Amino acid sequence: PIKFRILVEKWPLPSHKKKRQLDERTDSYRVAVSPSFVPDDGRTFDGRPKSRRRRPASTTKSNKSLASIAEEVDMIKAQIDMDEHFIPLDELYSRYATHPSMGLTVPRVQEVQNMYGPNSRFTPTGTPEWVRLLKNIFGGFSVILWAGCCLSLITYSIQTDIMESAPFENLVLGILLGIIAIVTGLYSFYQEMKAEVLIQRFRAVVPEFCSVIREGRWQIIPTYDLAMGDVVEVKAGERIPADIRIIHAHNFKVDQSSMSGDLEPQTKSAEFTSNNPLETLNIGFCDTYATEGYCRGVVIRTGNMTISASLSHFTVSLQESDIFLTDEVTWWMQFFMLVATTVATLMFIHAFITGFHWLDSMIFLVGVLIAIIPEGLVAVVTICLTLTAKRLYNKNCLVKTMSCVEKIGAASVILTDRTGILTQNLPMVSHMWIDGRMVDANETENQTGSAFGSLRRIAMLCNQAETDENGRFVGESDEVALLNYMGDPFEMRQRNRKVCEIPFNRNGKFHVSIHESNKAGESGYFLLMKGSPEEIIQRCSTIVQSGKEWQLDDKTRDSLTAAFIEMASMGEKVISFCDYKLPPQKFPPGYPFDADEVNFPMSNLRFLGLVSLSDPLRPPVPDAIARCRSAGVRVIMITGDHPIAAQATARACGLFAVDSWTIEDIANSKNISLEAVDPR
Repeated sequence: PIKFRILVEKWPLPSHKKKRQLDERTDSYRVAVSPSFVPDDGRTFDGRPKSRRRRPASTTKSNKSLASIAEEVDMIKAQIDMDEHFIPLDELYSRYATHPSMGLTVPRVQEVQNMYGPNSRFTPTGTPEWVRLLKNIFGGFSVILWAGCCLSLITYSIQTDIMESAPFENLVLGILLGIIAIVTGLYSFYQEMKAEVLIQRFRAVVPEFCSVIREGRWQIIPTYDLAMGDVVEVKAGERIPADIRIIHAHNFKVDQSSMSGDLEPQTKSAEFTSNNPLETLNIGFCDTYATEGYCRGVVIRTGNMTISASLSHFTVSLQESDIFLTDEVTWWMQFFMLVATTVATLMFIHAFITGFHWLDSMIFLVGVLIAIIPEGLVAVVTICLTLTAKRLYNKNCLVKTMSCVEKIGAASVILTDRTGILTQNLPMVSHMWIDGRMVDANETENQTGSAFGSLRRIAMLCNQAETDENGRFVGESDEVALLNYMGDPFEMRQRNRKVCEIPFNRNGKFHVSIHESNKAGESGYFLLMKGSPEEIIQRCSTIVQSGKEWQLDDKTRDSLTAAFIEMASMGEKVISFCDYKLPPQKFPPGYPFDADEVNFPMSNLRFLGLVSLSDPLRPPVPDAIARCRSAGVRVIMITGDHPIAAQATARACGLFAVDSWTIEDIANSKNISLEAVDPR
């Protein structure tokens, strides 16, 4: 396994400019990743025969290490031999009985799951339980106990040979020491198993979910319910739940360092670029994470059939590092054993020199060893960690590994997100700025102006939230909040088909969609955009107020900025809205809009208004932060929201006092730059 890991680390970075030819690769690279280079006598998961090629002579040498590597690679090739990345999409849909816009049917899902099981990976068992039991009985301080047991029994055996009536004390002592070693080992093993069961319970508490379309409706389901042929959508920040063939992507980048060692996120697209499935751009690997953009893909491998699962059986698994307390216990164990051995040896020599029989001196040695060694130390540490983990579990704290139990006690700084951690992740429309004034969300029910109607259209159409089978909106919390306030978008989306879209990303901080209008008198295309106020305001040249369109001058821009700051200072997330009617002369019916190479206007747009979303704090947050401070733990909020809104939330939850100054406050008061402020 170690040698295979070295081969994997030699994978070159995938090139997006041209295809790499097999004859340009080193032998180690070809053996590691080329599906056709090493033979395989099996079949693919769906029963299709695999191609066979005679093994090169260099891999059939008698060298045992090369042969073992070849055998491992044979097994790996059996898992990654695939053609789903280069066959036409129509053939792919036919093979998996799916449809790009309808997905799988429920009967088909059940049929596939009955054949291949759920999308869950079988975790290879670690150290066998009987080995762990023996380690607990014969390892650690138990070595001293067993040494004392053996010495006592040897002493008794010798005494029975040289004495007519040997005392039974040494026999009893030896038996008792053996019993103590066994009981201590059994108890330590029991506590380890108990802790492991507890950790498994922790891991089962929070299942992962993914977005999938079935029978034409988007659903949020647990990842283990996925079936081959499902059409899934993956957005930035989400984990790819299975191996997928990408059928549509926009600015999609994936962190696949766990697969290939690439430190930078790799761009993925629907384009077939290489015969090697590990290099082509149109395959998304299970357990890799999307860092930017979004994609849709067809699930082609699940569970243990995924490429990452295949490789995980032959690469070196990451061993959990020893926790701080374990290091301390290990050091003290070694120290105690050294001291005990030294003192016991000196006592043995002293007793023997002063005239004691060497057998009696041996008993002194055993007694000193047993007296100095704390045999129950390891068991006590395990019990303490288990009890602490159980208390954390009762406090709704997820503990994935036992090392977290001890490390959390050494924490001095807590880094936390804003949305969903400090807040409840239940945003609601709170305020709106339309027609030159700010209004409460409850006062917009009677709005009939053109600005509100256009803003409502953007909120419904430029929105990726969908309706599930229960009639509830599912998607990003902010977009769901907009639909909850604006209403069901089904009819409007039916009348205005989406033809192009640029999803929201952290770099552009805007979301664009282009729609084709079917309304009488409004034929043609129109562009809708929403995003951060700073980004939207600078892209607009006009504004709608009182039913008319006006030039967006500097005075109006200042009033927009003031309204935005006022909303953000209340701790609310502010979203701006604008649109643009595309000229039919330049954009006739059937115009090929391109979201990657933007071929439509993104400036001189029409500003419509602002909407702010309030997300209430979690009730226990202020008290929890106060407790952390009293314990000497700093709490730092990290968020991508606007700094003004972040400051308001920080003040509300007690991260710093209401009258405390921020670095921006100091810079503004002294009329200096942020860099000139002394951080102390």
